[in-house]
Amino acid sequence: MSWPRYALATFVATLAAVGLPGCDGRPAQAPGPVRTPKESAEQASLVIMDTRGDVIIYTDTEAQGRLAYEAALARLKTIERLLNRYDPASELSAVNRAAGGPPVIVSRTTARAVIQARHLWQTTGGAFNPLVGSLVALWTQCEAERRLPTDEQIQSALLLLNMDEVEVAEGGAADGTSSCRLARAGMQLDLGGMAKGWAAQEAVAAIRRCEGVRAALVNLGGDGACWSEPGGGPRGTEEPGASRPPWRRPWRFGLQDPRTVSRKILAPLEATRGAVVTSGNTYRYYEIDGRRYSHVLNPRTGRPVENCIASATVVHPDGGTADGLATACMVLGTGKSIELLERLPGAEGLILELSEGRLLPCPTEGFEQYLPSRKLEF
Repeated sequence: MSWPRYALATFVATLAAVGLPGCDGRPAQAPGPVRTPKESAEQASLVIMDTRGDVIIYTDTEAQGRLAYEAALARLKTIERLLNRYDPASELSAVNRAAGGPPVIVSRTTARAVIQARHLWQTTGGAFNPLVGSLVALWTQCEAERRLPTDEQIQSALLLLNMDEVEVAEGGAADGTSSCRLARAGMQLDLGGMAKGWAAQEAVAAIRRCEGVRAALVNLGGDGACWSEPGGGPRGTEEPGASRPPWRRPWRFGLQDPRTVSRKILAPLEATRGAVVTSGNTYRYYEIDGRRYSHVLNPRTGRPVENCIASATVVHPDGGTADGLATACMVLGTGKSIELLERLPGAEGLILELSEGRLLPCPTEGFEQYLPSRKLEF
């Protein structure tokens, strides 16, 4: 079983990369390499972690672009193989099966992912909780049985959400052994709330370690991480009359309307480095007795979130952090989400509230820097 759609809370992204880096407003180009003698763009679409992804890389030569793409793909496949809790052969599944028992030897990749997930749990005051797997399993089972969970079942699952009872150690240079242990039987790690943003960031890092790379974007189902060689920046910052090569223009993303599955773009966003991630309820939900429930589960109540947030977009230098924060925002509600984002260095965000069919944008103070027009217009 692979990454079920109903289980991947923040893999529901209402954000997608809509073209090559640039700010001229032209439609996205069709997939395919675009090259000049001094620059090369390697573009490819792929299916990874049960979602469609896109990789765009600018390099000095075509050969360098292909090597960089292979590095990104290898990193993504490694992460998928290690962290898919629905794959019995994954390291995360091995950790979950051993819950209540001794530590499980894992790779540094798995240890690093769990350590970052625990940090996000601490940062968000528990609104993001990577132990939500037991709750996801409960609601998935009850949806299949066409009934709501009982209060007793929810309370039992809530007893398994204490991240202080997760022991994880990342091996260092001298001792490369990493391990992870879940103290209680029944505990289930589920990194779906940050995994794609984290994977996109890891893929960009793999690309940057290759020679000749000028810029790169990795977009996994809407969780996008990007990097451009220093010298690029927002429109209007270049010298008068000067033109910039494509790899020094901001990457452009599209903020989608969370009220519809038509992928209507509400506004463009531009970023040069970092990650842009959106969480929402448009495409994923539980349906029981004819009623739809949010797929985002509140780890404090054990039930689907019930608030007016239609989507939460987060921009942050780190993809995993952006993804986890977007998940947390769906749980916290608008006021606490804005407070959280504004106290975290490098974080900006936009909460879209839905009221009587209308969207109400609630941005952080610095979010408008990512808007080409410097204001929200929809």
